[in-house]
Amino acid sequence: MALTQVTGPYPIFTDLDGTPLDDGYLYIGDVNDDPEQNPIQVYFDANLTIPATQPIRTNNGYAYRNGTPALIYTAGAFSITIRNKRNEFVLYSPVGYGFDPAAVSASVVKNDFTGNGVQVAFALSASPSTILATNVFINGVYQEKDSYNLLGNTITFSIAPPLSSSVEVMTNETGVINSGNASAISYTLPAPGATAQTVQTKLEQYVSVKDFGAVGDGVTDDTAAIQAAFDAVDINGKSILFLSGATYRITDTVTLQPNNNLDMNGASILYDGTRDRPALVIGNAGEANSLVSLQNLAVRSQTVDWSSIGFVGIRFINLQRSIISISVISSFYIGADFYAEDNYVAYNQVFLNGLGANKISQRLITIGTDPLTFCNENTFYGGSFLQTSATDGLGDAYGVVITWDKISSYRRQNNNVWFRPSFELRQPFAGGSVRDCVLLDGAGESCRFIEARRENSGRAINVNTNNSSFGRNNEFISSFDESNQAGESIVLTGLRGSGNTYLGSVPQERFPSTWTSDDLINYFSSGGAANSYHVAEPFHACSSANGIPVSELTSTNLDLDLTAVRALNASSFGFFLDTDFTKSFLIHTKQLGAGCRIVVRAFDANGSFLNDAGLTNWYVNGVVTSWTTNFGGGYILAADTFLSGMITVLNAVKSVQIILTGGPSVAMLLQSVSVSALNTKLSPRIYSGLARQPNTRRATAKPDTAGTVGSYNQGDFIANASAAVASTSGWTATNNGRLARAWTPTTAFQVGQIRWNDTDKIYVCVTAGTSAGAGGPTGTGTAIADGTVVWNYVSPKSTFATNANLV
Repeated sequence: MALTQVTGPYPIFTDLDGTPLDDGYLYIGDVNDDPEQNPIQVYFDANLTIPATQPIRTNNGYAYRNGTPALIYTAGAFSITIRNKRNEFVLYSPVGYGFDPAAVSASVVKNDFTGNGVQVAFALSASPSTILATNVFINGVYQEKDSYNLLGNTITFSIAPPLSSSVEVMTNETGVINSGNASAISYTLPAPGATAQTVQTKLEQYVSVKDFGAVGDGVTDDTAAIQAAFDAVDINGKSILFLSGATYRITDTVTLQPNNNLDMNGASILYDGTRDRPALVIGNAGEANSLVSLQNLAVRSQTVDWSSIGFVGIRFINLQRSIISISVISSFYIGADFYAEDNYVAYNQVFLNGLGANKISQRLITIGTDPLTFCNENTFYGGSFLQTSATDGLGDAYGVVITWDKISSYRRQNNNVWFRPSFELRQPFAGGSVRDCVLLDGAGESCRFIEARRENSGRAINVNTNNSSFGRNNEFISSFDESNQAGESIVLTGLRGSGNTYLGSVPQERFPSTWTSDDLINYFSSGGAANSYHVAEPFHACSSANGIPVSELTSTNLDLDLTAVRALNASSFGFFLDTDFTKSFLIHTKQLGAGCRIVVRAFDANGSFLNDAGLTNWYVNGVVTSWTTNFGGGYILAADTFLSGMITVLNAVKSVQIILTGGPSVAMLLQSVSVSALNTKLSPRIYSGLARQPNTRRATAKPDTAGTVGSYNQGDFIANASAAVASTSGWTATNNGRLARAWTPTTAFQVGQIRWNDTDKIYVCVTAGTSAGAGGPTGTGTAIADGTVVWNYVSPKSTFATNANLV
């Protein structure tokens, strides 16, 4: 007797909430097109003789014709849109599916088993095409499809059927249109310029781990399924794809052969096996693994374990010229392991995200004797090298380790660059353990860590040379540093490593690259005596005799106008630029006059002055045109015309001193300065060049007694530069005002100059001329005539109170 399955005679269409679609609309059109705009002819009979008018209406879920349920037929492939009675969109399918009447006689296969309470896997008499073609009953009770999985002809239950239970597996291979031949269905991406391809071709572009039975519930052991998928992709040359959001539990190493692409697509691997081996290996020893895309990689260990160096999250073997993005690797001894074994790891672009709770977050290592075994020229972007409270008691840890096999392999590992890594290693909470950002373990040369964050971490670079000459000339540049260390940023263990440098983000070392006139004026204050100036960070004053930076000077040729710094006859001020990275930069000024002179002095990596009096080397090029012996020697633009210009330095130049100065007869009237780097993403690092340069304004005497410069607000503190026990700590401004030189009779004044007169009042020259023989400006008005000079009142003269003596 033939087995017959009873099914409903008419398909049921559903609304948004899953209820039967009542009084809805069905639109049927060209495949891969909008059926509402491009409908095709449909029929109510299999012979295609009774046309149906669109949209076809529904009643209680059924398509209706003349008040009764009806079947709908087309001549071939189609698209379909469904809307409900409120015209709300319910569903669109670019390739609709239906039943081929000629194929409905497809086989229905029934397999019966008896459970023994232990067995979970059962072999079917044939392999279903999909799990959706199966219906399973245990003791007559229907089993949900997530309670079992299907691999070939083997059905495996998550829980063994009970002892003596009746297990019935029904396989119904209904004849779906084109179900046996995906190569016969055309697919076109709905986008301009897209070309047609078959569904078969589209599906074969990726290999999914689901194709091999991976469950991704974080509980089922998916090791075999994932390895089978990896093996299949190696044979077929496709890309591996994971199901987004799933967690795939594995209990042993899975290996992706070299030269295959992988996208984890928001999924993650959870390792729950023996913790002495890698969870994921990509590549093979001795083989190049080149030009691949490895995206959204996420691997976690079920348990944090730092007991075996073999316990690795992801090992990238001989990876070359590839693009990698890592979402997370956590809780391993080594997180991301870049592993050159008898080949090389080089020229990769790697985007790092979460590397947390690993003893070594990232390692670069060479293994073997092949002369082309190296880890060079890789660029790493970002990366959170992070420890948590869960690792506080686990001992030493490192952000990045650069090392070698300590036998015979290459050990330079040079010119690798990390941009904006963040090291937060919890050293203060780790019970005396070392938590250094970078360990150069006998390897590493000319590597750079740029714009790094160093928070609650140990030393920036720990160099253990292992009697190797490597671990040298590396650089760590911190843009944020709260390391809780007692000033130690680099430590050297061994004999020969050298040239490693650390540039920290100590607040007084970093400044804006533009200063307005108000900013510039506020960097100058009275030194207490007449014509005595104090200059604050990042600027310095210097003598034309030697160029040595100082923070205090006395000069009658330097003055402050209302909105500009006025300098005459080689009076000058300057600042230093770090040019290790910034080899070309633009200096731009805003001046009230025709311009000023600029002097550039060059220094090497040891801070030694690069003398080029004969102009044979030209360490500095650009706006400067000759050499001067003033300021201790330097390149100069000797005309009083400098407003802005580009400066380029040779590689040997690691810093320059920029000096802006007035000429012998033309005053510099400087309002603003800006420095812009060229051909680099790094802002120039600007500093004063002084061993110690206080930011607090200071003076040697009460400023309003004889002082002649500065703008002060009530409450401003001026420190006593000679503070000692039994002397005052400084002086506090008691009003908002300024200090200026006293008005003088029969004197030529220029626009902008300020003077003191008429019982502690400050005036600004608004019309140039020569002052009267006596008197000077008075009152608090504007347009005050004084000989041929015209003045405006500005403010009262600043006054100060003396603070208590130090004890």
